[in-house]
Amino acid sequence: MSKFRGVSSMGIGDAYQAGRPGADLRPKPTRSANGLRLRSRQFITFLLLWLFVVQYFERWQVSSMIRSCRWKDWEKWPSGADPHHLVVIGDPQLVDNFSYPARNRLLLYLTQRLSDNYLHRNHRLYHQILQPDTALFVGDLFDGGREWTNPVWYGEYSRFHRVFDPIESTRTLAQIPGNHDIGFGNGVQLSVLNRFRTFFGNPNDYLVLGNHTLVLLDTISLSSTDHPEVNKDPTSFLAALGHDDHPAKQYPRVLVSHVPLYRFTESQTCGPLRESKKRFPVMRGKQYQTVIEYELSQRILNSVKPKLVLSGDDHDYCHIRHPLANTGAPRSVAGEAFTDEITVKSSAMTGGIKKPAIQLLSLYNPLDGDADPNLVVEETGSLVVSHDTLRSRLCYLPDPYQSLRWYCFVILLMSASFVMVYIYPDTTARLNSRLRDRLGVIKPLYEDDLVKRQSLKMSLMDFLLDWNVPEGRNWKMCVLHIAASFAVYVCILNRYHNSI
Repeated sequence: MSKFRGVSSMGIGDAYQAGRPGADLRPKPTRSANGLRLRSRQFITFLLLWLFVVQYFERWQVSSMIRSCRWKDWEKWPSGADPHHLVVIGDPQLVDNFSYPARNRLLLYLTQRLSDNYLHRNHRLYHQILQPDTALFVGDLFDGGREWTNPVWYGEYSRFHRVFDPIESTRTLAQIPGNHDIGFGNGVQLSVLNRFRTFFGNPNDYLVLGNHTLVLLDTISLSSTDHPEVNKDPTSFLAALGHDDHPAKQYPRVLVSHVPLYRFTESQTCGPLRESKKRFPVMRGKQYQTVIEYELSQRILNSVKPKLVLSGDDHDYCHIRHPLANTGAPRSVAGEAFTDEITVKSSAMTGGIKKPAIQLLSLYNPLDGDADPNLVVEETGSLVVSHDTLRSRLCYLPDPYQSLRWYCFVILLMSASFVMVYIYPDTTARLNSRLRDRLGVIKPLYEDDLVKRQSLKMSLMDFLLDWNVPEGRNWKMCVLHIAASFAVYVCILNRYHNSI
């Protein structure tokens, strides 16, 4: 007769009347004489938990959020359409020594590593999943770019291209400067401006994408009134765009400016997708201005007459509508009666917003008629902004601090488990006994069920908890296990950061 048959021969009822059902099946908690052995099962349990959490936050969550923005789910073009797809990236503002001057070097280094990884990881995944034709930056590529000497700036330039490494088959447009790149208005130095446009390209230019004209305008230099050598290029470029026979007027236009155009915040509100509940700020300070001056904004709008303006600088989302000079066009015609402006959210985890995002833009203009002649142009505030030849959607990125909170939680939980075993062995042993007693009292339907259930539970609990408790405190082994686990966790996270 088997060992288990011998134990159960007294009968199920007799076993429960004895008050310790199946007690012979539950192994007693053990106490290790020296506690010096490697707690491999405890180590592996938390290692598996760490791998799951890192995989979820570094890959699965990001991919899932970006897949929810797939073009086909929202652009709604006619069957057979071949639109041009753009990803618009707002204000990455790479963290540098000017970002947090009060932080020590170690904390600043960690901030740079985490923020660079957030930008780079998202950059790789939205290119991989969405496969855009063009990536467009709307300025503030650096944080202290206007302050750096040439040798330091060159290093930051190389760093920018490591974070946003070139993607084959995707065109990158990054020539729009922000005030953190070159300053603002009369604060712009010609040498700093020339350095930026030498490496990133002409900030006053236009190009045709998807039968639309993308107009790039350096409104920061255009705002300079004291330095003709700074504002001459954008001034002459804008003046040329005012002529109806300019080649850029052949197609519907999308204007790109780092600083938003002027708006009357009492009537031109940003809509429900803006995080801040305060009105859009209209102010100026050292080397910044939150909006372009009213007269200059009107000159820009009525010279270019764009369907859409894309701007950055503010870091939070804002969608407003600018009326254009009266041309007799129907009120619903974008680019003739009005212009929509979308201030795109920052894509960085250090942008001061809870939900970083990118802006998606789909352009489709078949030239043989309106792309969607029956489209009803909605008021501002929609997740998808729709016009007859273009669509734009706000696409959220993951909460950058949620993953950090989970990483800290797993590390604290792992540390607490080793502290319990090594520093409070008596308490751990009592807890072990209570858990075994509590989990072991399960009324079975059959004798074999008793054996299987208790054997499975005890095996699982032994593996997960590894309750081989040392007889006395052992700070050395506690610190050793925590340090070894932490080192492995950092290596795994670093591997994730470097493998994408």
